[in-house]
Amino acid sequence: DRYAFPEFWPAFVTGRYYTSQIAQGAVGTLALVADTLYAIPFANLTDASVTMVTIGIELATSTTGNFRLGMYYDISGEPGALFFDAGSVAMGGVAGFKSIAISQAVTPSWYWLVLNASAAPSVRAYTNVCLDWIGFSSGTDIDKHAGIQVSSTFGALPDPFPGGYSLMTTNAPRVLIGP
Repeated sequence: DRYAFPEFWPAFVTGRYYTSQIAQGAVGTLALVADTLYAIPFANLTDASVTMVTIGIELATSTTGNFRLGMYYDISGEPGALFFDAGSVAMGGVAGFKSIAISQAVTPSWYWLVLNASAAPSVRAYTNVCLDWIGFSSGTDIDKHAGIQVSSTFGALPDPFPGGYSLMTTNAPRVLIGP
């Protein structure tokens, strides 16, 4: 079974938040581009389904507008069909963690956490990527890519994920999900 993972991966702990397993290092910021869909890989590497109850992003600057959050299935290393659209949350003009309550069973597999914004705020982001899991854009590309991004008008998340995306060359937005 291609989705069977070793039992040595620790379980998700209620009350904690998790993000992409390929992001690491210092936490800095990323100035988002409005109407851009950002996607970062995420995996449930445990041997059991887990019900996630929150998804969110930390706003680093005081900005008004809205965030849209959700998750896509991974299809051969790319986001494919929409897994769930968590809806939107107001930025509220005040820096801080912005979250949406959800109730979504996540089975062992790879997924893509996604974020879109109606404005261009700065959010918390990882400054380093530890794996070359996403690949390179050419034989001379020396950047490690934390995710992908594509122009997408703010609103309901598209299904499937839009084509024409590019590999991110910036910090990775720190989208968090938790049981």
